Amino acid sequence: MIDDLKDIAIRFQIDPKLTVGHAAKISTVVSVLDKINTSFHNFIEIEFFKNDEFKDISMENRDVFNNIKNELELLVVDLKFSSFEAALAPNIISNQTSLFSDNIKNWKTDVFNSYKENILIANYNEDSYIKNIQKRYSEAERQKIYSPLFAIAEGGKKGYTLNLKNSKGAVIKEYTKPNKQNTQLIIPKKINIENKEESKTYQVFVKVKTEQEGFQLKKANIKELLYFEELEHETYPFKQDIIKHNGVIYSLNSKIECKVEFIEDTYVITNDLLEITSWGETREEAEQAFAFSFDSLYKNFAIEKDEKLSSDAKILKRDLLTLVKAVLNEK
Repeated sequence: MIDDLKDIAIRFQIDPKLTVGHAAKISTVVSVLDKINTSFHNFIEIEFFKNDEFKDISMENRDVFNNIKNELELLVVDLKFSSFEAALAPNIISNQTSLFSDNIKNWKTDVFNSYKENILIANYNEDSYIKNIQKRYSEAERQKIYSPLFAIAEGGKKGYTLNLKNSKGAVIKEYTKPNKQNTQLIIPKKINIENKEESKTYQVFVKVKTEQEGFQLKKANIKELLYFEELEHETYPFKQDIIKHNGVIYSLNSKIECKVEFIEDTYVITNDLLEITSWGETREEAEQAFAFSFDSLYKNFAIEKDEKLSSDAKILKRDLLTLVKAVLNEK
């Protein structure tokens, strides 16, 4: 059974240049495997909800996609420790949950091959490839799929080479980012035209004089400095009463409170009420990914008819409708 998984697996070789015997650092191994796993999870979520049939099934049972994601968890099916090499494959051989239709079972088999061929092994510098993914995926979707991968594609700067191998152990390609122009086309980033000055982030609590219409945060109005801390990363609170995504503005009745963490060089934003977890190399990317997930939840659940929703999905719909005051189009 394990040999069947080895046949479909994609092999990653981390080949350090500056360590004894080309041994890989634990931190490098963990980071590489985590970023690949994150990208793959984002990919299957995006592809799943692009299928209208699967989306309808998910409306009836909110746990469907979560079960699929758990069953497609990547496994290390082969391992070599000298210049660390691991073969990764989803667990599609074991007994699977019986509630899924044959179409979903077939999709689960195909989606890893699609990820392997169309995301990992693809030639990012081909114009036709870039045009195809721009047509299939929005900017936010491309951020979720490619940003984790591009973060580990610059191994040369960190003293290692990352190779992709086939099931026979032959190198298919050295995994690198596309050129600068094509990287910008795949995952565009906003250009900051202001002069960049070195800055630090601080968390501050102050007691401020109040005025008739609230307060003005200026030095003369500050009565007392209560707390002051320099933050190593931008992990200050994420509390929003406005969420924007792709020209849609969600005005909320109350601020949505999220936990912000910096884990393994990645910003992670989580909200327990809506069960949203988003990632990004930067705080901005993580916030954009959160907005994408919120928008997807609202469109897939809040505006759906009750008869198409499971009991859990109805609870989520209620929570979303309670939270959202108005939905506006950005002009």
